[in-house]
Amino acid sequence: MHPTAIKHARRRLERIKAAVAKMQDRTIQPVEFEDAWTDFVMAAGSIYSKLEQGAKSNGVSSAWFGRKKHERKSDELLSYIHHARNSEEHGLESGLQTFRNRQFRMAEGEGYEIIDDPNRPLSFRTKGKPPEKMKIRIEAVMGNSARLVRVKDIRFGDEFDPPTAHLGRTLEIRHPVAVAELTLAYLTSLIEEAEKLKP
Repeated sequence: MHPTAIKHARRRLERIKAAVAKMQDRTIQPVEFEDAWTDFVMAAGSIYSKLEQGAKSNGVSSAWFGRKKHERKSDELLSYIHHARNSEEHGLESGLQTFRNRQFRMAEGEGYEIIDDPNRPLSFRTKGKPPEKMKIRIEAVMGNSARLVRVKDIRFGDEFDPPTAHLGRTLEIRHPVAVAELTLAYLTSLIEEAEKLKP
């Protein structure tokens, strides 16, 4: 593997880390989340491009990259990220949908207090003697949400649903941040493998 390809791939990996960190920020606005997702999928695609060029330097590297390219094609998560990148680059649709939603929570009120125990459902208890009627206050809180959606690779007309598995394991959480974190872990190990190949 050509050392310059590793250098370029590592720089793209830093962009991915920055994008994932932005997406992990719960206060980020939807448009910022979308921008971070775009940065993420574009950098992920360019890692493969750089390693492909660097693998042309010898047969061992070329064979290794061929196996990794096949893995990207056959793995649901890696394939989805690849086609999400193509959709971002060549089409008008994103693999991501963001929206603001209302979440409701109980608020402290007269005559009761909220019991916030992560091991139990949200509940409340009265303070002192229970009143005949109790008014419970509910507050609406605006929150940001995001989800992956089907992507279309317009170059070939293929459509790809959000991934349900990665490396033979079912994805328990399919939120964009979880998918990005798994992709980051995979690409980190991919570059580490490439570094071990002789130039």
